[in-house]
Amino acid sequence: MKLEMKLGVVLCMIALVAGAEDLPLRLIPFPREVKETGGLCDLAACRFLVAGEEATLRAGRSLVREFERELEMRPALKTDGAMPAYTLVVGEAGADLALELPSQGGDEAYALEVTPSGAVVRGRGMAGLRHGVQTLRQLLYANRRGTRIPTLSIRDYPALKWRGFQDDITRGPSPKLDTLTREVDLAELTKQNFFTYYLEYQYAYPSHPNIGPEDGSFTPEELTHLVDYAAERGVEILGCQQAFGHMGHIVQSEAYAHLAENHRVLTPAKEETYTFLDDLFGDQIPHLDCELFNVCCDEVGGLGEGPAQAMVEKLGTGAVYARHMNRVHELVSGEYGKRMMMWGDIILKHPEQLDKIPQDTVMLTWAYSAWPNYDKQIIPFAESGYDFFVCPGVSGWRRLIPDLSVATTNIRNFVRDGVEHGAMGMLNTSWDDTGDNFNAVTWHGLLWGAECAWNASTTPLDAFNRRAGGVLFGEPGDHFGQAIELLAQTHALAGMEGMNQKRFWNLAPTKCTVSEEVTLRQARALKRLIEPALDHLRQAQSDARRNADLLDYFIYEAKRMQLIADRDLGFLDALDAYRRASRPGVPRDRTQNLVAAAGDQVKALRDRHQALKDEYIALWHRENKPYALSRPLGHFDGLLETCDDLVARFARALDGLASGEPLPSPRDAGLEIEEPGVRNTEPVYKTAAAPFASATWAAEGCSRRFGIEVHSGKNPRQDYVVETELHASMVPRMNGATLYEIDPESGAQRPIPHQMLQDDSARLVFRVDGRMPEESCRSYYLYCGEEAMVPVSAPGAVLCSEITKDRVWIENDLIRILIGAEGAHIYRWEVRELDHLDLTHPGESAWSGFADLGRQLRVEPYDLELVADGPLLVRVRATTESGAVKIIDAFAGVPWVRVSMIPATGWYWNYDLVDNFAADRATPGRYLFSDGKTGPVGRAADAIRAQIKSAGVRWSAKTRDDGLLLALITPGQSVEHTVGPGAGSGGVGVQIGNSRVSHVINVGGMADRAPQAWLDDLERTWSLEAEPEIVVYRDERINTTETP
Repeated sequence: MKLEMKLGVVLCMIALVAGAEDLPLRLIPFPREVKETGGLCDLAACRFLVAGEEATLRAGRSLVREFERELEMRPALKTDGAMPAYTLVVGEAGADLALELPSQGGDEAYALEVTPSGAVVRGRGMAGLRHGVQTLRQLLYANRRGTRIPTLSIRDYPALKWRGFQDDITRGPSPKLDTLTREVDLAELTKQNFFTYYLEYQYAYPSHPNIGPEDGSFTPEELTHLVDYAAERGVEILGCQQAFGHMGHIVQSEAYAHLAENHRVLTPAKEETYTFLDDLFGDQIPHLDCELFNVCCDEVGGLGEGPAQAMVEKLGTGAVYARHMNRVHELVSGEYGKRMMMWGDIILKHPEQLDKIPQDTVMLTWAYSAWPNYDKQIIPFAESGYDFFVCPGVSGWRRLIPDLSVATTNIRNFVRDGVEHGAMGMLNTSWDDTGDNFNAVTWHGLLWGAECAWNASTTPLDAFNRRAGGVLFGEPGDHFGQAIELLAQTHALAGMEGMNQKRFWNLAPTKCTVSEEVTLRQARALKRLIEPALDHLRQAQSDARRNADLLDYFIYEAKRMQLIADRDLGFLDALDAYRRASRPGVPRDRTQNLVAAAGDQVKALRDRHQALKDEYIALWHRENKPYALSRPLGHFDGLLETCDDLVARFARALDGLASGEPLPSPRDAGLEIEEPGVRNTEPVYKTAAAPFASATWAAEGCSRRFGIEVHSGKNPRQDYVVETELHASMVPRMNGATLYEIDPESGAQRPIPHQMLQDDSARLVFRVDGRMPEESCRSYYLYCGEEAMVPVSAPGAVLCSEITKDRVWIENDLIRILIGAEGAHIYRWEVRELDHLDLTHPGESAWSGFADLGRQLRVEPYDLELVADGPLLVRVRATTESGAVKIIDAFAGVPWVRVSMIPATGWYWNYDLVDNFAADRATPGRYLFSDGKTGPVGRAADAIRAQIKSAGVRWSAKTRDDGLLLALITPGQSVEHTVGPGAGSGGVGVQIGNSRVSHVINVGGMADRAPQAWLDDLERTWSLEAEPEIVVYRDERINTTETP
């Protein structure tokens, strides 16, 4: 057994070494010029380091530390006055090696030669020497095989002069000094020459000791230590103090409320503001050596709402802003001798004031979206002669783990454009907007920023990812990079809200994102990414030779993402078990087992939340001071309270069963699955006989019947189409079935049309004719027999008249529509009463027609499946390879179609023919919104300028004097609707940013009554926020009310 174990270890080590040899050089940033010479240098023979001067020798101390860590040896340090300046020799390599330095890069340029006998590093200045030493360090720990590293020749220099990153230390987490010095170590290792912090109030100001929290303030002593620590490593600490906006914590306190312009902005109207800022600057700047200092002054919304109102009214917002910046400049540059930096967002909104900003100001131009170019952020400053930094971001704010896809694109393209237009440097930003994200998970983005700023964004991302694990953790493989590539895909998953922290904190166990089916699919898609990502992260940590503790944070956040998926699956599984237990005919012991197992499942999920809370506390204390921990812990407590409530509901149901009580329905127990984006087709089953069980037996040849009630709920309903599932025990009796409505006064029964759908379950479809007032009820009997029954004909029956792979024609007595496979658009909508007038913009591709979802879904091919073929309902289910679903329902006798979308969408447009309603056409129309706003439809010639918008409404419409109406309804959802003149300017649509709609009603035809009343009725009828309740009673045998 021992021999087998040893052999396994040897084979594993051979595999790891082979994997490492297959990988390219792991260096970040990668050198601009590198030539491998095919040999190996044995570092075990390099017993000393030689430098020409003491300063050069100090630069090599990090290399000595690397020898001690990796090889457990300490080379002797020597000086040799005859050696060229800024040269360091390792081992026996000759100092006289002909190292040709690059002509570019100034003092930061360096050359490195590794020979079989040692290595030589030479810089044009001290900075270049330091960079060469960092490359040699990375060769030593990330590219070493045993004690040997590859021989090679490198010539290297940076694209940008200033390269660094920021840690937000002021909106929650207050990092410990050890965390900050570790970030400086990262900057040194990756050849970044500055580190900065973002500061609003979490500083121990000697002049204002009441501002900074005692348990969460950066102290002057810590700042001094950090400056000295960084200087030894060739890194500058660039100071920062917010000086205009984002001052809410200060101005909302009683002591400083008189300095407020509004709840978050300092007022520029009081001289005391500048005395106060002078104090804040004076408490920091004397501790800083860097020539630059950032005063921020971004996002000053509401300027002019307070004491500066008269000033803004007289001079304008831009002029008041520029005046404030000049006052701040007098303090920072005039009094303290620093070069002022400022965020550029506000002055870009007031370009006429740009030349009022002192010319020596360094502009920090920022943007964090993944755009193809950033000319709008850069060119105004470049053309005006200002020095500027480009400031991308790691996209970690508000997220469990940074949005790696957005961050890598943003950093790469912004830096690329900055280099092209002469940027002075790059500041890679990290923000803590919600105060609950960890710092360690930003390190991938920080390294990518170092890579791009050095190499002008020329490095392929996949190559970088293969190197990242070696440089950060010393792992011999690339498990970290593979994990990153999986995690980068999670933010775009439907239903995951971009992996925002709120996706984890907001727990509603009974509520689906859209539907039960969608929630399950979304959760499984997340698991397919997260579980292999976790495997890679754990393997990377197992293999790591340094910084392994940082991987605890990546693993932790991946576990939170995993729990999102597991709890979505687990809660639904438990609720479904309860639903199955509550259905008629389930034996009592089976019911108890289902409920008990479901309760245990929920308890296990609750315990996982508790474990993650405990781990969060430990990880927080490793990075941060105690301040602000209470906020995320409050979120955890909310999660646990929600879980405990759910556990208690299951326990109450189980206790009731033990006492002999019947199991409450899922709705009564608070355990009903809520599907906000789809109709609830699950009825409430009653074990009692129907209240109208004394009604005569109306259907001959039927041996059983089921009482059904439709309760309208709080909304009135008009011609509501019921769709309800039937329990499996009822399905075998559906060979012959007929549906009767019971007159509430006489008790007489009349047969009505119905339709049966058979997919995963049996569903009954019928229409409740006429108007149902709110809180009213209609009663029915479904009679079942063994023989087929003669169906009752449906007035205005709907049918599918043609179906192929690429198109489906559907028609009833009022409309005829064509559904195409591209985008699942409705490419034709013909109104029969107007001689088959087609309302849609002509064409059968791209955005033409109705039901356009924009972007990729506009042109993505859908598979079209007919799942219901009339006579009351025709349903087409359209799906894409990416998992998007569009369900199109057409009904008998009505000129409207219901469309459901999975995932929900923020863009839905019906593009109609401009001749239909445009003001400059023969039949001009009027627009109408659900809030009553109305007026003439705009001119087609005015294009998009003719659009009319109304926010917080539930429908939009265009009408004509002859009764033609085109409308879009978002039932139960008040959003911004838009009406356009037609064609590419849109007919009726929603284009609503962060809001989403999951189902809409498209109306196109002749209105038979006032449009306002008709559309209001339709909206209330189909609102999913107040659906009718369908009750199914136990089945009755002929001449008895006993259960069969």
